[in-house]
Amino acid sequence: MSLASKSLVSILASLAMTSPALAGLTPTEGNVAQKKCGASRAESLTAMGTLVRGSTSLNVANRRLSVGKVLAPGEVVFYANLTESKKVYRAKKQIEVIDSSPMTPDVKITPEMPLPVLGTFTSNSGRRYDVISVGSGYSGFLTLVDDAGFLCSDRLDDKLVAVGMPTVYQHEPLISEAADTGLSKPRTQAVAVTFLGLAGASASFEIAVMVNGTVEARKVSSFDAFSPTVQLGDLAMAIKVDGGGLTVTSLNEPTDYVRWLGELRAGMRR
Repeated sequence: MSLASKSLVSILASLAMTSPALAGLTPTEGNVAQKKCGASRAESLTAMGTLVRGSTSLNVANRRLSVGKVLAPGEVVFYANLTESKKVYRAKKQIEVIDSSPMTPDVKITPEMPLPVLGTFTSNSGRRYDVISVGSGYSGFLTLVDDAGFLCSDRLDDKLVAVGMPTVYQHEPLISEAADTGLSKPRTQAVAVTFLGLAGASASFEIAVMVNGTVEARKVSSFDAFSPTVQLGDLAMAIKVDGGGLTVTSLNEPTDYVRWLGELRAGMRR
């Protein structure tokens, strides 16, 4: 469901928070102006990329790794059990949104204000942002957060078109928090990477995605066993063939499990 189909009023009405408009607001010492990331006043953000609604994030409840040992065929190299939660940002220190338009109020964002994530936006250039809600009522708006945790100097209306002439003043990145989904039985997900074995110069791995304990999708991938790195989307493993066996010497797990599992599912058989 597109964010564009939701009115700003209906989104913000469900949020119990306030963000008072302040006359003559000035930047806090140390805060610096942030760049624009979104649409111009002439076109909607939806013309510049892809919007996906959904505020759920995935957090690792527990993990199991087999690193630094010779692997036997059928051995699990990586396993992560994931729990769902809603993603919310908070400011470490006050942030100012100062608007040059006399028709659009200035807003301050304080550490006690939750900034709920409503979805994600991926630009046509490949940059990914979280779409967040700031404030409520006349001073409420939508904007973007980049992957470093900084707000964009964009103020979006219910059609995701830029309004006003805002500049965000921020010094430290936002803090990302996990909030309760509110579901009595939240869905659990897991992902497992299993070493299947060596065949000549080829190393094979199976990756499986499970939902509530049932395998939803799986895929087998083969790689050059003498390549230094195996890349399974955002999961990277450094490998080494030693005495006829294979060892994973290091492993870098994904930073965004929602995106990673989405990409895996798109290329998997069910």
